[in-house]
Amino acid sequence: LSYGKDERENNAGFAQWQADYGRIDYALGWRHDSNEQFGSSDTRNAAAGLDLPMGMKLIASYGEGFNAPTFNDLYYPGYGNPNLEPESSKNRELELRGKHAWGQWSVNYFINDVDKLIQYNPATFGPDQIESARIEGLELSLATVVRQWHIEANATLLDTEDKNSGKELRRRADSQVNIDVDRQWQQWGVNASVRLTSDRYENTSNTDELPGYGLVDAGVSYQINDSLKLQLLVKNLFDKDYVSARHFSLGNYESIGREALLSVTYAP
Repeated sequence: LSYGKDERENNAGFAQWQADYGRIDYALGWRHDSNEQFGSSDTRNAAAGLDLPMGMKLIASYGEGFNAPTFNDLYYPGYGNPNLEPESSKNRELELRGKHAWGQWSVNYFINDVDKLIQYNPATFGPDQIESARIEGLELSLATVVRQWHIEANATLLDTEDKNSGKELRRRADSQVNIDVDRQWQQWGVNASVRLTSDRYENTSNTDELPGYGLVDAGVSYQINDSLKLQLLVKNLFDKDYVSARHFSLGNYESIGREALLSVTYAP
């Protein structure tokens, strides 16, 4: 393809400082990017962690980001937008985590402010930019063992906003939940996972809603010897029809139905 530009150079340097003072540890960083097409950018990050009683830890962090649009974003025929500018972002996060004899857990609260957010706009059939966007959320995770069953679960609650229009950002679900369970009996092993995704909007005007869905995967494995393992995994066990994206004029992208994957692993 003939692009307006087909190469660019990005030179960068960074410095990172880490320290540990008893119950408190720190990290400070700075990076300078010199992009041939978009000029220079400085980004910084900082984090501090405090060890608490009862196996807990509190962590606060701040980070900045710089993201130049790709050549496809800029120049792809019939799609690219040569007027795009680099994204910049600022992220703040507060985390409380715990590690105990019964397992571990964490709770994270974050706010991410993005300027010039690059996104595909189905109304224009190409990428455009949101002048100012905010992504705010809460993440929870848990890992434990119950009667030899290993259980891992996590959930994300998300609130997104185009700060100019007040609308939600497209294709970002308000909530997602993942649960993974597995157990081993000598050579045999079984595992299952559940993924739940809530409603979200396909378009920037928030008039086209994609329904939520849930998927179940399951698998079984057999360890033949120390080096050889067989595993059967069935994805989308119940052959669920779901919509992850929709085209403005062509309709829904087809979802993948039930899949069976048989694998042989040899690790001498």
